[in-house]
Formats: sequence, C-alpha cells, structure tokens
Amino acid sequence: MPFRVILARLHQIIPFLNETQYEIIEKGFRDSELKQPATPMSDAELSRTIREFLEFNASAKIQKSGDKQPE
Repeated sequence: MPFRVILARLHQIIPFLNETQYEIIEKGFRDSELKQPATPMSDAELSRTIREFLEFNASAKIQKSGDKQPE
C-alpha cells in the first residue's frame, strides 16, 4: 500500500493533524524512519503509532536544538 493511502486514511481518522505533521509523517516514510506494517492495522493501532512517532520526532527536535552551543 503506498504511504499516500496511509496519509489519506490518517486524515480521515485524525483530522486535527496540521500540514506540518503530515509532512513529518510523509518524510518519515520517504526516509525509512517509518515502515509500512507487515499486517493491516486497525484505525486505533495506526493512530497510536503515528502519535508515538510524532511525539518522538518532537522530542528529538527539542534535544537537537538544545545541543547547539550559543554563539
């Protein structure tokens, strides 16, 4: 299943995601940070997985920005 189908499905079950979050998810698939499930997932499983990915992505950005030394 193309990841764009998964993104469309996400848009239906989690309409409150903003475009930036969708872009992060799309980038995750393109960069192989996210992989399509081997077996079909329920909407609840898919929602939980994406929520965990977005939380991890956000915390990684915070850590990365905290690592920079002030000039």
